[in-house]
Amino acid sequence: MILNRFLTIFSAAFAIIYAIAVEANLAAITYHPKTDQWGWLTQEAMGEPDMSALSPTDAGYDAKTEAQQLFHPFEMDLRANQPLEPVRYKRLLGQHKGTNAAALRRVTELNRAGHKAQGKELYQEWSRLFELYRREAYAGQENRPAPASPAPR
Repeated sequence: MILNRFLTIFSAAFAIIYAIAVEANLAAITYHPKTDQWGWLTQEAMGEPDMSALSPTDAGYDAKTEAQQLFHPFEMDLRANQPLEPVRYKRLLGQHKGTNAAALRRVTELNRAGHKAQGKELYQEWSRLFELYRREAYAGQENRPAPASPAPR
């Protein structure tokens, strides 16, 4: 009887939490099939060759992996400051201004060199990772109504 009740509640809760996580693209860990390991979002990219040292025309170059490699130090600091909340997030953002600027410079560099598809892919992956942690830091605050403006006097 108790097991039956537990399974019913667990099943309902799991379905709701899973649906929210999928819709919000919240992945705390990911499976990396190349290495058959579980890890943080950018962990696998660190085992790849340094993409910034490769030419975008090189067969081994991957813009998504480069974005993950650039983001990795920021992610490690974000993970070390769990639970992530707005004040910590803003502090870490300030500490990683250079990292963020380097990613945008690299996108610009790729675009100017005529590698617009790689620049776009790098930017999209960087933005995806950045948004995942921003959402985590500001969870529950995104749908807050704007403060009411004061009544005219």
